[in-house]
Amino acid sequence: MTRYLCEIIGVSRSGYYAWIKNTEKHAIREDQDYENYLLLGCIYEVFKGKVGYRKLYMKLTELMVVPMNHKKLRGLMGKYNFFAKIRCTKSRRRARESLLN
Repeated sequence: MTRYLCEIIGVSRSGYYAWIKNTEKHAIREDQDYENYLLLGCIYEVFKGKVGYRKLYMKLTELMVVPMNHKKLRGLMGKYNFFAKIRCTKSRRRARESLLN
């Protein structure tokens, strides 16, 4: 039965069974991601959204709450739509405007 379903979907049977085997691990990881999201959300709100992943990383290391990699931070920010509300000015544009004035 699963053989035909895997053929229809285009997935190998071993891949299907590996996915079934790891569903509990995926659920645990989702729970951990949500807990980290709540922590990042608190820091994000303190800075009123004017913070990027570097500042979040510095605050997490300062608080020594959760050891988290900067890549994990960027992934969580993308997953939960955190982004800095201010943008950096482009130095080329600023240099060109100074030449024109």
